[in-house]
Amino acid sequence: MAEKRPFVMLDSLYEAADSIWFALPPAEWAAAFSTLQVDLPAIELAELASLYKAKFGFIFVVWPNGKSSDEMLAICRARLGNSVETEIQIAAEEHRKVLVSRLNKLLEK
Repeated sequence: MAEKRPFVMLDSLYEAADSIWFALPPAEWAAAFSTLQVDLPAIELAELASLYKAKFGFIFVVWPNGKSSDEMLAICRARLGNSVETEIQIAAEEHRKVLVSRLNKLLEK
């Protein structure tokens, strides 16, 4: 990101972030997922997240903004049926949402 500066418009900042993120290989995404802090709101979700990590090899990544515990449970259950290839793509997109949120917070300061 630093090499792409300066960003004339915010859109160019987000485009650069997306470009860099989606150019990474899946192994790099999985490594990035491990940096997320996970705050699971329900015991059952924690159990499902443990099954998820055992199956896929990385933590359950979901953009929780506005989602209830029940919605997150349903999402995790549904995604447990995915292949590793499908799931890493979904997790990467969810992580992207986290990155955008962090950029937005950084820009608010």
